[in-house]
Amino acid sequence: MTTPIPTQVKNLLNLHRTSDALSLLLNASQSNKQLQGAIQAVLGEFNELTSQKVSGYIAETEANQKLNSIHDKILMALNFFDGEGKLLPGSAVIVSGQRNRLLLRVGLMVICGSFLLVPLGIALKLMSIEGASEVMIAGWFLGMAGLFVLVLWLLGRVKESGVI
Repeated sequence: MTTPIPTQVKNLLNLHRTSDALSLLLNASQSNKQLQGAIQAVLGEFNELTSQKVSGYIAETEANQKLNSIHDKILMALNFFDGEGKLLPGSAVIVSGQRNRLLLRVGLMVICGSFLLVPLGIALKLMSIEGASEVMIAGWFLGMAGLFVLVLWLLGRVKESGVI
């Protein structure tokens, strides 16, 4: 009986054989092109890190942080395998660009909701209807929440560009 892919990958990572773990994942993910593309991107990060370490362009602590991040991504890829180590059918990978687009959409929808609540609260206030102030306050808080989500989106974009 062969050892399941996730167990093999974890063993390789424990032995500090990241390149072998990535190769094993690439071979195991051939039936899922999206997962294979994500693993290839992680392999590219690992190759870049290795190149920076060899040329001395990266401090040891920063290299360890990047390697830990790469290992986290490898371990996340193992979620696409079942308990027996078989690739789950139809597994979809959410890449960071999709997450950022989702944050942008949510932020804009929340702000639009606040733009509806505040005028509604003002209209209710003008008609002397009870609860108008609460509606305006809810609109204000909703607008603040939308701005917070947009700030998260902006930070994600900055992180993607490699500035931070």
